[in-house]
Amino acid sequence: MALQKKLRMTSDPDPDLDWSGLPKNILDLILDKLVSLGDFVRFTAVCVPWRSVALEDRNNRNRRRFCEHQLPMLMIPSDHDYIRGFYSVTHEEELQFEIPVPYNKRFIGSSFGWLIFVHTDFAVTLFNPFSRGNNAIHLPPIVRPEKMNEDGNFDFEKLDEIVFNHEYYFVKAILSAEPASCSDDEYVVVVIYSELRRLAFMEPGRERGWSYLDGPEYMGFDDVIYRNGLFYGLTDSGAVLCIEMDQSTFRVAYVTPTLETESPCDMRYIVESCRGDLLQVLRFSECCEFSDTLFTSEFKVFKLHKSFPLSYWIELKSLGDDVLFLGDNSSLSVLASEFPGCRRGSIYFSFGFMPDLLIMEQPYKSSGPCDMALLTLENRCFKPLNIRLDSILHDAMLNRPPIWIVPTFQEAGSRDQDGLSF
Repeated sequence: MALQKKLRMTSDPDPDLDWSGLPKNILDLILDKLVSLGDFVRFTAVCVPWRSVALEDRNNRNRRRFCEHQLPMLMIPSDHDYIRGFYSVTHEEELQFEIPVPYNKRFIGSSFGWLIFVHTDFAVTLFNPFSRGNNAIHLPPIVRPEKMNEDGNFDFEKLDEIVFNHEYYFVKAILSAEPASCSDDEYVVVVIYSELRRLAFMEPGRERGWSYLDGPEYMGFDDVIYRNGLFYGLTDSGAVLCIEMDQSTFRVAYVTPTLETESPCDMRYIVESCRGDLLQVLRFSECCEFSDTLFTSEFKVFKLHKSFPLSYWIELKSLGDDVLFLGDNSSLSVLASEFPGCRRGSIYFSFGFMPDLLIMEQPYKSSGPCDMALLTLENRCFKPLNIRLDSILHDAMLNRPPIWIVPTFQEAGSRDQDGLSF
């Protein structure tokens, strides 16, 4: 009894304890145990000495790995213009951060911590909300030459009448690499655009503007990824095209057959697994009983099996330790074993962009599946994400759909600022 009483007494924190006086070696041990960037930020906010220890060793190999290897968070709108909620998968809770994210924008992509959105003139902007200074990259408009005036400006009258909203003229955008880490801007931006869902490419480091993959056979893309120096585009028939870009010319080859199912799916994603396998994920949806809103009803996952000279798709019943993150973001996978609290063998998903959205009368809102949840593939069990969702927030999400984003850790000193940016 005396021992239990002593344990209860010592388990309560001492209000007079000076946490700022902990030895550096103890703080280093704590830092090495942290997994999420949110925990790291909380660590730096305890006191000045803790913050100094966290930032003093900029060349520490473990810290660099920590900064570069993060779990995606779901960015959702809020009731305030510059406040965004970030849903943490590991903590299963929503965190609120005041960051300068453009208000009332639909983001057409998220890669390496950079958000991608378009303007009314179809110009494209890359924006890193976790960085201070030099956090925006402005690119010229995506528009075919026949849509331009003689002075080189965009001509709205030449745009197809089917387009009602500039944000929904674009399906998705990805980056081949993290822009801030590339010398001479040696990365590529790829955008799926127009009602025909074609591909446009741009190398910001080269002053050539956008390059367009032309041809009647090169349309109907649902997703695209960058893998081993090549782009892989997934079509609505389930075929995968390998695309090599050499300046403004392309070499294209079909690498997989089509993948048809008994019932048509609403959208397809292409993902590289953590083992290097090429996965195709099919998403099915159905209408809610009491409204016209679509909700995800099923996922099917297929792995590409290569057997020279043939390749074919094999359906998977389990993802093993892999975890997939799908939505308007660059489709990606992580290992659950590296992130405590992340459910292995699951698909975390958010709102989906319907490929045929552009043929509707009023494509001002996302008419794809409007749900945020996780699916454990092995037992087909859905679990909604623990996000507060009232009618006001739900309406806001229809205009500004949530999107998965990988938080980036950058010492703002590298961008002519002082401090830690998050």
